Amino acid sequence: MSHVLHIAGYYLAAALVATLPAAMLYWFLIHPLAAFWRRLGKTATFTIVGLVCVAVAAYLFSLRERLLAVHWGYHWALIALGLALYVLGVYGERRIRRQLEFRILVGTPELDAESPGALLTEGVYERSRNPRYVNLVVALFGWALVLNYPAVYVTLALSVPALYCIVLLEERELRARFGEPYEAYCRRVPRFLPRRGWIV
Repeated sequence: MSHVLHIAGYYLAAALVATLPAAMLYWFLIHPLAAFWRRLGKTATFTIVGLVCVAVAAYLFSLRERLLAVHWGYHWALIALGLALYVLGVYGERRIRRQLEFRILVGTPELDAESPGALLTEGVYERSRNPRYVNLVVALFGWALVLNYPAVYVTLALSVPALYCIVLLEERELRARFGEPYEAYCRRVPRFLPRRGWIV
């Protein structure tokens, strides 16, 4: 593989190792403290939480030489499989984005008591309550195979239980916002994988 592609892979791996934990931290800061952030206001919340997450990502990026000291090399079979998984994840994400506004993606409904948003139960959400997280893990696993750095695999492995905890926090928030309609939705639709078929 050419030197340019190797460098590109190295910095992509560094970006994933730095930003994925910061993204997990964002939601761990938002969900448990939603009531506090509502009182503080959206602008202050996004400023404070954003700065904390950027600082964490910057720190992890500064450790990239140590974190990415070991590389298992590029293998065309892994690259082909990884790209196929990435395309599958991106395709699913594009379908989901048709239903998600930017304000939902950044957690605005959690911070706005006057405009809590609508409960999503249609489209891909008829088959999975969290299709976005399923597609995210598929796409990230694809990139992990392409890049083939142990640090990326470890970061992804740690992110999966973190995502599960985030889902539990989100569910608590949704129960508080929507009550029985959300409970009925949970009884009807699986948390992650649909009962039959795929979710993309």
